Amino acid sequence: MITSFNKKYLKMFNECFDKDNEYYAKYINLVNTHLSKQNSMSDTQYYKYSERCDVHHIVPRAYFKNVDIIDKEIINDNKNLVTLPYDKHMLAHWYMYQCSNKVIHRSMTLALMLMLKKAIKVGGLTDTVINQLIKSFARNR
Repeated sequence: MITSFNKKYLKMFNECFDKDNEYYAKYINLVNTHLSKQNSMSDTQYYKYSERCDVHHIVPRAYFKNVDIIDKEIINDNKNLVTLPYDKHMLAHWYMYQCSNKVIHRSMTLALMLMLKKAIKVGGLTDTVINQLIKSFARNR
């Protein structure tokens, strides 16, 4: 379970993902590791750390669109946010893509593609990694 979640967020989270998928546990572990890391930092340490990171929505924004929740306070609540280094943010989206259910799978595919595009633009992915991801897409979906 995500350490920052209350019952409401846990219910939303579980509506997004297949709990039996191996990537579900990997995603939870990644998020909890970084929640723990950011909670243990001083404000100064966190500021320096966050300069090389992105803010990630644990329950994807796409879920809220699908269930017609437009309240930004719920979507952007600190319980639903984690700061991830760029490479871990990409990994989080890969895990989400792999274990997403039908309700949000199309949106998770688009989010992953946008993350890949961003990484390519800043030189964060090699051709080898890109080819591996393409083969994995073809094999898994």
